[in-house]
Amino acid sequence: MTQTNVRKWGEGMDMKISVKAARINKKMKASDAAKILGISDNTYSRKENGRNRFYADELARLSQAFEIPLEIFFETECQVFDTNNNSI
Repeated sequence: MTQTNVRKWGEGMDMKISVKAARINKKMKASDAAKILGISDNTYSRKENGRNRFYADELARLSQAFEIPLEIFFETECQVFDTNNNSI
């Protein structure tokens, strides 16, 4: 019998996905995600489409609802800038 290595979501991978992609992967309606956060559908839509930002606590609740690690929503590398705001 051969052994199969099974990875958990995002394990060993440097990746970032959008909140919308995570919601769709979970097969959840935007209105259901809005209810989880206690905000209107319109406010949720603005956040999901990048017009408004999610608060950290909102992302934490969504990561639990979508059953994915919170870190998946963030870049794994930081950019460094010099004093002239040029990327190093």
